[in-house]
Amino acid sequence: MVKRNIIGLLWQCALQGFYIILALLSIYFFSSPMLWDIANLFLKILSVFLILGCLCLIIVCVRSLVDQCRQWRKVERMRMSPEALSNYTAQPSYAPVLRDSDMPLIIKKQMSRRILAIATITVNSVVFLLIGIMSVVALINHDLPTLQDWLLLALIALCMAAFVTLLVCVFALIEYERIEAGERGLMMQKGFWRRFVPWEQARLFAVCGKRDYEPEWIELSSAKVILRWPYSTKNDSLPGQQRKDYYMRKMAETSFQPVSRGEYEHQLSRLPGYVKMKTGLPLRDLRR
Repeated sequence: MVKRNIIGLLWQCALQGFYIILALLSIYFFSSPMLWDIANLFLKILSVFLILGCLCLIIVCVRSLVDQCRQWRKVERMRMSPEALSNYTAQPSYAPVLRDSDMPLIIKKQMSRRILAIATITVNSVVFLLIGIMSVVALINHDLPTLQDWLLLALIALCMAAFVTLLVCVFALIEYERIEAGERGLMMQKGFWRRFVPWEQARLFAVCGKRDYEPEWIELSSAKVILRWPYSTKNDSLPGQQRKDYYMRKMAETSFQPVSRGEYEHQLSRLPGYVKMKTGLPLRDLRR
């Protein structure tokens, strides 16, 4: 029996729950008697529409969560009985591996340092600009701040800048991905979370995603571990710029070397053939 992949469902529950809590807090704020006592007719009408919008958001989130649970149970039933699944039409070929005898390989991708630097500088600049505008407005209104006020303002600005920088670092860590295919098995790392499946313990090799579309990711499962990696890197770039940096090395003793997105895509396309050759498992179609 393959371990149930409950992490994805918990993530969806947390995400939809966050939206629901945010909508409930908004409804509480816009329906508070204090706001309605001081609001004019326009603000009251606006509050009514915002409350209705929040109610619609809650309904959409609950419906999405119910659909996610149904799809999760369906996929889990399919995962428990791989022999009942049809094979994916495009089975991986051994040819890319046999032509190049440089497997095993280690590849990784991470958020572009340039993009991270631009995001950090941009958001922090907006924060400091807003604080500066508030200070100028206070001076124009002859509300002269004291030295203690300036120190408090500087402390708030520094705390917000540190918080923004921390968020960017967390996002970069979430986007970090490393894949290592060796003689013993397959290892994947997402952020700090590292998992490993020995070749002899693999039980299911499948493509996943939405039916009638190109697969979104590939899955290799053992009795206790589920590994997933993207089918392609089509979502890794923004228009006009590369959103992620790609690296590769041939042995654990060597250092990572930067490669182009095309080279990374080529190495990623060779991986399914190598997995199939090592495990002997056919590529199943797990798309829902």
